Amino acid sequence: MYRKHLNRRDFLFLIPAFLLKPTEAISESVSQSDKIRAAYLSVDHLYNPQKIEYIFSLFDGTELNAVVIDFKVDKPQINQSVKDLITRFHQRGIYVIGRLVMFQDSYLARTRPHLAIRNKNGDMCLSGRKTWQRYWVDMASDEVINYNVEISKQGIDMGLDEINFDYIRFPSDLSNCNLKNDIVYPVWNGHDRYQTMRRVFSTIREHLNGYAGKNNTRVILSIDIFGEVFAYGSEPGIGQKLSDIAEFFDVICPMAYPSHYQCGEFGLRDPNAHPYAVYSKTLEPGLKRLRTSGFKVGVRPWIQDFSIANIYGCGLVVFYGPKEIRAQIQASEDLGVTGFMLWNAANNYTKKALMR
Repeated sequence: MYRKHLNRRDFLFLIPAFLLKPTEAISESVSQSDKIRAAYLSVDHLYNPQKIEYIFSLFDGTELNAVVIDFKVDKPQINQSVKDLITRFHQRGIYVIGRLVMFQDSYLARTRPHLAIRNKNGDMCLSGRKTWQRYWVDMASDEVINYNVEISKQGIDMGLDEINFDYIRFPSDLSNCNLKNDIVYPVWNGHDRYQTMRRVFSTIREHLNGYAGKNNTRVILSIDIFGEVFAYGSEPGIGQKLSDIAEFFDVICPMAYPSHYQCGEFGLRDPNAHPYAVYSKTLEPGLKRLRTSGFKVGVRPWIQDFSIANIYGCGLVVFYGPKEIRAQIQASEDLGVTGFMLWNAANNYTKKALMR
């Protein structure tokens, strides 16, 4: 939703929810949740002491006040080590977001193969290279939904301030299954994809809305969506509709990476070369749509902090340094969006792009 532009100094220090009384934590968490500025810590580095110390160093003298950790990509990372890490972040006053990858779940597909979506030859559908083993499970399965709800509760019990849902959609890219006519779903019967995903969203909200966990605080629910969904309001192939998402989640996190837009999108030959324009043209129509519809939901975009060529092949590698990263953040702030989350798969970030 649209907001008056805020001065960064007004909210550099957030009061972590675990330091507040229960009733205070609920209102404070909701009001502050879209002012979060986070860096991402992947499961590949979740147990790497050197990388963890590097992540902590990013908070020294910068505007960052939060971290996103992978606590469920495939096998859930529910253990004492992760719980202790969450505590360490909290001791520094850092807000902790737990990223949960939902329907692209290789671990669940392998351990409960009856839940995997398959091609007509019986092979499990996967994204990317076969060696990556990125398999998908059925979006309409109560067993899958309930499994993820229970993991979310365990994450809340460990002390997470927010659950961030990713891949909570139908697949958009499969290397061995035709998206139109070559997928066999164990449960989904081909009915409206929007209705299927709306049911998923509502079930998650129903089961987690009143779950305060051991810390007795209401946990924020956020969702990662394609930039196109935010800009245009819906995407029928993956079953995501912005209005449904805004109804059931506290914060929407558009993934508007310029490198991942089709050549010519927004009239730009290579969107990757125009970070400010891409974020502006992605966020403005979505924000207007949310505002006119009366949805009170936070918006916090992911920011591209990596350098690659456009994935559709319309340009050379574009170097993303402080200027390019700051352009994305500035475009967001110019529209009243005060938070962001930095994405870099290797967890190497451009500290010079961050305000002191």
